[in-house]
Amino acid sequence: MTKDCSKNRTVESKAAHLLYFVVKNHPFTDGNKRSGAFLFVDFLHRNGRLIKQNGVPVINDTGLAALTLLVAESDPKQKETLIKLILTLISIWTKLRSISLIMEAKMKLSESVKPISYFKAHASEIVRQIADRQQPMVITQNGEAKAILQDIVQYEQTQESLAMLKMLAQSRNSLKNGDHKPVADVFSNLKKKIREDQSE
Repeated sequence: MTKDCSKNRTVESKAAHLLYFVVKNHPFTDGNKRSGAFLFVDFLHRNGRLIKQNGVPVINDTGLAALTLLVAESDPKQKETLIKLILTLISIWTKLRSISLIMEAKMKLSESVKPISYFKAHASEIVRQIADRQQPMVITQNGEAKAILQDIVQYEQTQESLAMLKMLAQSRNSLKNGDHKPVADVFSNLKKKIREDQSE
């Protein structure tokens, strides 16, 4: 009796498998990539993983097209690797969405502004407040904003988000400029390199 493992899969895992199998198994005479991409985003949308509170999707058309083509050109033997890659990308999108939602939900900086004299007198209290509320605070001097105090967790999340956005932007530019290779060629080159290293 075959055990049904689908019940233990996350929404993201089910979406990744849905995209992969529709694109790779060719269930339709034509339009498998389009159908797979549509079902992928539709499944995420139905399960609350696609659209941010401001109505913007967490993945754009370029990213979806690149991911779908990556699956289409992949070697069937690399199925698990592709699934993991899709899950990693969904995780990145989710982090970006979470950071975006956090930033949107935070109090406006104009509502959290204190003069430097207040900071000097209440430094310990302000540090605790920033850590507890996860809200940045603007410090002013002579009526002008001079610094922003931010919790270390927020700072690290912001840096991670910026790094992810930079990587995604570079990938999109590479795709537009034609600077890319079929994933099958990449894996083939890696295997060849491994064999060469092992033979030395």
